[in-house]
Amino acid sequence: MFSFNLGKKLAITACMALTAISSAQAVVLDSFNYDLDLYVDNHQTTVATVVIPAAPGPDTEQEVVPLGLVDYTLTLNQDDNNQFGGSAAANSSIAGGELSYNAGTGVDATLDLLYYNPQNPIGFDFTLLGDYFYIDVLRADLGLTANVVVKDINGGSSSVVGFDPGEVTSLETILVGFNTFVGNVDWTVVESVRVTIDSPTSADFTLTEFGVVPEPTTLAIFGLGLLGLGLSRRQAWSLAK
Repeated sequence: MFSFNLGKKLAITACMALTAISSAQAVVLDSFNYDLDLYVDNHQTTVATVVIPAAPGPDTEQEVVPLGLVDYTLTLNQDDNNQFGGSAAANSSIAGGELSYNAGTGVDATLDLLYYNPQNPIGFDFTLLGDYFYIDVLRADLGLTANVVVKDINGGSSSVVGFDPGEVTSLETILVGFNTFVGNVDWTVVESVRVTIDSPTSADFTLTEFGVVPEPTTLAIFGLGLLGLGLSRRQAWSLAK
């Protein structure tokens, strides 16, 4: 059942988000400033005499973010641990403003993030934000592929089919231009944004922020991972809260 308190909170976040959007500045859709722990595994595991039962998934969790809600879903796609003589899991967790994904040997899973607000029937005008999604990647040992799907309140949909930054060893900002999307979405009445992240088996990666910026030059101003300013930006953001 949808709680009244949650509905009231989502209505407030929608108003705050619309205010931020109207200011034509960078908008943080997710700063990963909450706790989350997702786990999937086909095999029972024993750690220091503690038996961890199999959890094939999908494992899901919901959190409140600036635009409303985000639904996390971690799904197991492939688990070849038997051939490696052991058992391992795919785990995604959030702590200290970082979203981490870790997969054991032979494990491949998909992490899905769905952003939406059920208390905002008119949608969000993303054209007032700018032209790019940005994703701050702190590390990615084997690379990752992210697909982004945007839907509007009238049923229109557009997507960008995968982008891969390759191996990332220090904070790097990945840009996804709205003009690279294919489809018929109306960007002035966006209902939801879905980010689906896949990676090679045994891959690990860490994300620190997801949002929208008006133009690439704005990244330098806000320090979104460029010229080593990303970490100091995150510290300043934390102090401001």
